[in-house]
Amino acid sequence: MTLMGFMGCSNDTIDDTDVNPDRLYGDYQVSFDANEEFVRHYVQFRVAGPTGTTVRLSSGSISLDGEEMSIFNGDDAFINLYGTYYRRTGMYAMPNSSYLYSWERADGLVVENLATMPPAFEIIAPAEGDDHSGALTIALEGATLDANERYEVTVTSLVDVDAAPIIDRTINSGNELVIDGDAMADFPAGPVRLDVERVRSVPTQAGHESAGGRIRTAYKTTSTYFNIVD
Repeated sequence: MTLMGFMGCSNDTIDDTDVNPDRLYGDYQVSFDANEEFVRHYVQFRVAGPTGTTVRLSSGSISLDGEEMSIFNGDDAFINLYGTYYRRTGMYAMPNSSYLYSWERADGLVVENLATMPPAFEIIAPAEGDDHSGALTIALEGATLDANERYEVTVTSLVDVDAAPIIDRTINSGNELVIDGDAMADFPAGPVRLDVERVRSVPTQAGHESAGGRIRTAYKTTSTYFNIVD
């Protein structure tokens, strides 16, 4: 599950009527996981910046494509979020190409921000069930990354040993990554999972011109499993 940017921040909450609306920082996040066929939406407002006090909409609500989002307190949530946030989740075989968030600020301004999902892609190497040794070449097939996109790659050993290795890498251009043999030498013989997520991050379009904000969308393709052999 993708969840970035809400950690290590203030968990205090105030109503939007207690703060200048121009000082609201807006964080909009949506992620799709092809393994689960599940879409998750999170929206959080903070005072002045990404680590400030969280803000609750005192009148009205925030809607996602016209449907109201649920409000949660991070202290009571099933995941480790801080402060107040808005959420909507659901099972879908594929995400929509975009999602519209709409809400009304305390000063009456109606805010609309459009989140555009990254396109679908797939892992073409290594192949499912491959036996592998030495340097690892990861190849992806999909549309060319735009200036606001990147691939986040995670290679995880599934061998039940203490401190099983994990490698995290980022692809900022192109569709291929080579992890050298020295890094892969830390992996014991046995099963490995390869996870790749295409992430898009852009500033908000409206309602947060003073304090700023971001819209982060992510598409996680189906994981690939292969084997390290001696």
